[in-house]
Amino acid sequence: MQAGTGLAPMTISVSSSEHDAAELDRILDGGLLTTVYQPIVELETGRTVAYEALARGPEGSPLRRPERMFEVARAAGRVVELDWACRASALRGARASGLRPPHALFVNVEPDVAGVPAPPELRELLDWARAELHLVVELTERSLTDRPAGVLAGVPFLRAAGVAIALDDVGADARSLALMPFLRPEIVKLDQRLVQESPDRELAATVHAVAARAEGAGTLVLAEGIETEAHLERARALGARHGQGWLFGAPVASPEAEAPGPGAARLAMPRADVPPDARTPFELVAAEVEPRIAEAGLLDALAAELEDQVLAAGATGVLLVAAAAPPLPEQWARYRAHAERVAFVGVVGAGIDAAPDLAVRAGTVRPGDGLAGQWGVCVVSPHLAAALVAERRDGDRWAYCLTYDRTLVSGAARMLMQRIRPARS
Repeated sequence: MQAGTGLAPMTISVSSSEHDAAELDRILDGGLLTTVYQPIVELETGRTVAYEALARGPEGSPLRRPERMFEVARAAGRVVELDWACRASALRGARASGLRPPHALFVNVEPDVAGVPAPPELRELLDWARAELHLVVELTERSLTDRPAGVLAGVPFLRAAGVAIALDDVGADARSLALMPFLRPEIVKLDQRLVQESPDRELAATVHAVAARAEGAGTLVLAEGIETEAHLERARALGARHGQGWLFGAPVASPEAEAPGPGAARLAMPRADVPPDARTPFELVAAEVEPRIAEAGLLDALAAELEDQVLAAGATGVLLVAAAAPPLPEQWARYRAHAERVAFVGVVGAGIDAAPDLAVRAGTVRPGDGLAGQWGVCVVSPHLAAALVAERRDGDRWAYCLTYDRTLVSGAARMLMQRIRPARS
């Protein structure tokens, strides 16, 4: 970050970068990270049912805030080390306080490193946490759009350890709504601006999307930033049953360990995240929907209609394409135009090393991948789920399935998303 002075920008940038990197070294090598715990309450009763662990650098440090620490750590190549240090600090504080279920502990994790094995010296601490704590890991949509394959690969590791997933900052960015079906969170955390700012159409879209998710999957809704009685009233109106904010107290150095009163609700428990037996979207859908035979011309028309439907979803829409052959320039141009209107556009296929425009994400189908010789389009939004998947039979004839079953569509879409390459800068 560049200071607003008359000094030479390059001199300031280098000096600041070196100073921040040295400060990060001091914090990590000296074990100077600390954790504070913000209570999460049941709105109906005011009882504390969980705590969110918030990492902090030393008092007075330019890296006091976790956002700045992680920014510097990424530049220094130490983000995995910092992420594990934050997790370890949170767990040690919980153990020292005697925190136990039914209280839950929310811990922020950088999603793209969620699957990185723990350092050996932390394994005993993690074994204790898995056995003794009800853990909830908070992820953001930002990392999913940047590194979808890495994030989606890491989530099963978390759930296999008995961890629930919370999607953070829902409503701060339309992508958080569009990408809920890919993370399938047990908990959605409404961004604080939804309870603090005046209602508008964007807020209404968030309420509709979260309600659809909560009704269909039993997802728990939690509101952040509740600082006044008016904020509390808004949080309830938005459908939140739990919340956090200064109205319920400032973050504390140690979570209170006493058991909540009788009848206090437990937060959502994790469910099994079993991968489907199918290897490709066509295999997945064709197991439930009888394939039909058609020529490519009909499939092109059906795909164009699906693209129109996801464009109508606007900023909450996701379009994923499995291309039977590398797209032509005019097709790339169409996908580029779509990317200006929806949350995410991805194209995967054999021979696709990269999209010609950074707005469109690409993924390569490797030799031996069952997706070779298949074709498909998946469109997903909070209120739309459709998949058109096909497998070549002979010449211009294809076996195809069309489904609007959200479970099937979400599974097919995740298979394509898992093949998307990390974002280029």
